Amino acid sequence: HTLAARPAAPITAVAISACGNFAFLGSAIGAIDKYNLQSGKPRAAAAAEERHEGAVRGLAAAADGRTLFSCGGDGTLRLWAPAALKLQSTADVGCACGMLRHKRDSTLVALAADDLSVRVMDAVALRLVRRLEGHTNTLTDVAWGADARWVLSSALDCTLRVVDVPSGALIGW
Repeated sequence: HTLAARPAAPITAVAISACGNFAFLGSAIGAIDKYNLQSGKPRAAAAAEERHEGAVRGLAAAADGRTLFSCGGDGTLRLWAPAALKLQSTADVGCACGMLRHKRDSTLVALAADDLSVRVMDAVALRLVRRLEGHTNTLTDVAWGADARWVLSSALDCTLRVVDVPSGALIGW
């Protein structure tokens, strides 16, 4: 199947549901679409008034299937009910985000911000937990450690930073 954004626009972020049955597509115009992966048929689309203003830059599906996370160039983290792609809540991140990573067995999301920081947010409370700084060039990736205590980030400054989230301490680079 070939999946496309509706209305037509470049795809800027993708995610697959934890069950593996659905694909979520984020586009350059802020739209999010849901497709069945077996049939290739569209199943839901975010309402125009609920879309990101600008590109969707990160998508992640929660393990329980009850939440889809998105972040965008508009500096917001949005939580969606994935069944019908209905917006549940929005949090201001304070800066445009380049990518989003969710640790499936926690409520935390890590956002690679355009200001070169990694912002760890509690997606349930919609609050900033940690702002991790230190990179001097564009972030290229963010990852969670197996137990959701560590966040790893890499950047074009040729560094990899490992931070203990509970303490905020840099433990490796």
